[in-house]
Amino acid sequence: MAWVLYQLLPLLTMIMIAFLLVYVVLPLVNFLTSIRIPYAISAISAFIIIMAGIGLFIYFLIPGIAEDISHFINYTSNDLLPFINEIIGRIELFESRYNIQISQNIASYFSFFVEQIPKYLQNMLSNLSSFSMSFFAGVWAVLMVVFMILYMLLFAKDARQEFYVIFPEKYRDNVRHVVSVINEKVGAYIRGTVAKSILVGVLTGVALSIVGLPFSLVLGVLAGLLNIILVIGPVLAAIPAVLISFAPNTPHFLLVIAIYLVVQGLDSFVFTPVFLGKAADLSPLTVIILVVAGSHLAGIIGIIISIPLGAIVKVLFYHYYVRKLDNNLAGEET
Repeated sequence: MAWVLYQLLPLLTMIMIAFLLVYVVLPLVNFLTSIRIPYAISAISAFIIIMAGIGLFIYFLIPGIAEDISHFINYTSNDLLPFINEIIGRIELFESRYNIQISQNIASYFSFFVEQIPKYLQNMLSNLSSFSMSFFAGVWAVLMVVFMILYMLLFAKDARQEFYVIFPEKYRDNVRHVVSVINEKVGAYIRGTVAKSILVGVLTGVALSIVGLPFSLVLGVLAGLLNIILVIGPVLAAIPAVLISFAPNTPHFLLVIAIYLVVQGLDSFVFTPVFLGKAADLSPLTVIILVVAGSHLAGIIGIIISIPLGAIVKVLFYHYYVRKLDNNLAGEET
C-alpha cells in the first residue's frame, strides 16, 4: 500500500495543487454567476482570466529572476565566498588565540554549502533553458494541473450534488452544513494566504531594492513564496538576505533584519487579520506541529496543505465530537 501511494504521489500532488487553486478561482466564478451569466461560461471565463494573469506574471517576472540568479552565481563565486572564507579565518584565529572550539564543523559545512550554490543554480538555469525530458515532463505536469482546474470548475456543482447523494437523506443537511463550513474556512485561508503573500513579497522586494541590497527581486519572490508557510517561512526567507548583507558594499545587516521585521509586523498585525481573520483558527503550536508533520510526510506540498487539512480536521472534530459531547452533557443536566 505504501509503495502504491509513493508511486501515485506525483499524481496526488497535481490533484491537490489543482484543488487548492480552484479555491482561488471560485469567488470569481460565483461573482459572474451572481450577475446571471451561465455557470459554464462563468467557469471558463474565470479560468481564462486567472490563467492570463498567471501567464503575464510569469512573462514579466521570470526573465528578471533568471538574470538575478545568473548574477548571483557570479556574486557567490567572486564576492560572497571570499568574504565567508575571511570570516571563517577570523573565527579560527579567535579559537586559536583563546584555545577554544566554537564552530569548526559549522564553519566548514557553511563554506561547503556556499561553494555549492553556484553549481546548483547553474544546473537550474541549464534545465530551464534546455529542452530535456525533464523539461517536457514539467510542461506536461503544468498542463495536467491546468486542465484539472478547468474540469473541477466546470463540474464542481454536479460533483458536490453527487457527493451528497452518497449519504442517507436524513444526514444530507448536516453534511451540507459541514461542507459549507469547510469550504468557507479552507477557501478563505487559501485566498487570504495568496493575497498576503503577494503583498509581503512586493513590500520586501521594494524595501530591499530601496536600501540597495543586491538580488532584491529574487529575495522578494522568495519572501512571498515562503510566507505561505506560517511561522517558519518568514524566518527561512530572511536568512539569504541577512547572509548577503554581511558581504562588502551592501547595507548593514541590522537594516536588512529591520526590513524583514517591519514587513512581518505588517503581515502579522494588518494583513493576517484582514485577509485571514479566523479562517484556519489554529494555535501557533498546532501550526508548527502541522508544518513539521507535513514536511516529513510530503515535502513542500505537505507544508502547504498541512494548515488547510488541519482546519478541516478541526471542523470535523468540533462538529461530530465536541458538539455531540455538549449535547450529551446538556441532556444529562436536564
